[in-house]
Amino acid sequence: MEYIVPVQPATFSVSPVTPIQKSADAVQHSLQLYQIVQATIADKGDGRVLLDMRGQQMWAQTKAEVQTGQQLNLQVVSTEPRLQLQIVPKGAEKHLLPLMHLFGAQPQLGTKLQQMSQALDAKATQPQLEQLANQFLGQRPLPLGAELAQAAKPLHEALAHLQTTSQNVRAALSSFLQQIPAELTRSGIGGDTAAASAQMFTRMTGVLTDILQSLPPAPQITPQITPQITPQITPQGTPPFSLIPADAPVDPNRAAQLEQIMAPLLQTSSGQKPTVQFLQQVRTFLEQLPISDLQAKILPPETTTEQARNQIQFLSAALMQALSQTIGAIQQQMATPPPRELALLAQVLGLNFEDRLLKGEVETARNSLKGILLQLQNQEDAPAQVRQNSSNLLQQLELFQLCRARLAEDGILFLPLPFDFLQQGYALIEEHDHDKQGDAETSARRSLSVTLNLALEHLGTMNINMLFETGNLFVRISCAKPETVVLVEHSRQELNSLLQPFGLQRLNVDAKAQDPAAALLERMSPGKSMLNVKA
Repeated sequence: MEYIVPVQPATFSVSPVTPIQKSADAVQHSLQLYQIVQATIADKGDGRVLLDMRGQQMWAQTKAEVQTGQQLNLQVVSTEPRLQLQIVPKGAEKHLLPLMHLFGAQPQLGTKLQQMSQALDAKATQPQLEQLANQFLGQRPLPLGAELAQAAKPLHEALAHLQTTSQNVRAALSSFLQQIPAELTRSGIGGDTAAASAQMFTRMTGVLTDILQSLPPAPQITPQITPQITPQITPQGTPPFSLIPADAPVDPNRAAQLEQIMAPLLQTSSGQKPTVQFLQQVRTFLEQLPISDLQAKILPPETTTEQARNQIQFLSAALMQALSQTIGAIQQQMATPPPRELALLAQVLGLNFEDRLLKGEVETARNSLKGILLQLQNQEDAPAQVRQNSSNLLQQLELFQLCRARLAEDGILFLPLPFDFLQQGYALIEEHDHDKQGDAETSARRSLSVTLNLALEHLGTMNINMLFETGNLFVRISCAKPETVVLVEHSRQELNSLLQPFGLQRLNVDAKAQDPAAALLERMSPGKSMLNVKA
């Protein structure tokens, strides 16, 4: 389809009023790029107008037809080398309000895109939709190569340590591992997940048992491996992943055995729709496994010495922890969007679609989610449900764009987080200027506030407010559920440790969370309140 490029709005090129030392042709201001401000035409003449903005007046050159006393919404399109503003047509609120109800519903972007991808035959569009669906579902590609080796490192080191133990101890550990699938079946994990997990652990612990029974006593080694991925076909027809070590001291058989342990985990996970939740349940089971109870069943007191029993208990716990860390590493990689993806999220969604067209970046606009949905909406041979889903998702994106434009008037950057693992979610990023009076001098001090308003399935509503100020960080976490408050308080020490490198000065936790949709409406309405995150 051909995109209709928007008409470039009239611009204002602002002349200097109070030059600063950096440039005699600069205007002293605190405006941010893309910020929207209200201005009044105070005077006009000779192709110039006098803008009254925020109590300041400055002359601007423009070809726009304006009248004295007229009020305008102006967006900052350039700050260097000169301040340039463009007229933003009024009436955004008129379009915004009818769409606000959509924010109360979970967008389900990933699920809908996945359904659309499955219904389409167009090979050019399908891979893009699948990639976007996985991104918004929070599913990362399965770790391969060096990433897989890094994920398996805790397990690899645990097995290397077990090389130094006696055959009797390894045999006792093998018996212990054989009890795990049955214990998992008796756990409180849901039926389908428990069955899949038990099957996975039957295969995984079977390989672990064989390794423990066949390991000869040898000096401990902790090799570093740089793997390559070589697909092979097992008798069952399942392609495992093969780790081929680059370092000479590593036994290829050991690396292959380690790979056999990882294969059922990766294959089972890739076949599960809620992959991240599945991995989390398995990891939680491992961390809560009653190791002592299982050992008591398989190791009666008369069969081993107390020293051997203590060693087996220690090594069992270490092996289970290594498995848990390995699963956790995979889960973290698949669940957490990399920072770069978050930074590019607005572009991926197409929230700057029209701006890209104005700049002539048609291909970039076309490859965004909004560009793809516009094509599908008008594709006559596409299934009716695909066209309908495209229209619905385009409305959702329009809401995001209007919210972004409205909050930009107050200098706030709005970033929606439409991931399927969030019922609702968005970030608000705002920069503040503070004037600090000194000895006949005024020095500027800036701070940055980041607010995450989230609604999660199990934790409920959470507002996370972070204020970065002169190298210090102040955090407030507000929760709606009392049990979530207890959980966050229980994790306070860990949170403090994680945030200390960022200069954490204060971490407050309370039960005053506000619904994300209500909080957004409040921020966009007149007389909105500001939250002091340092209080």
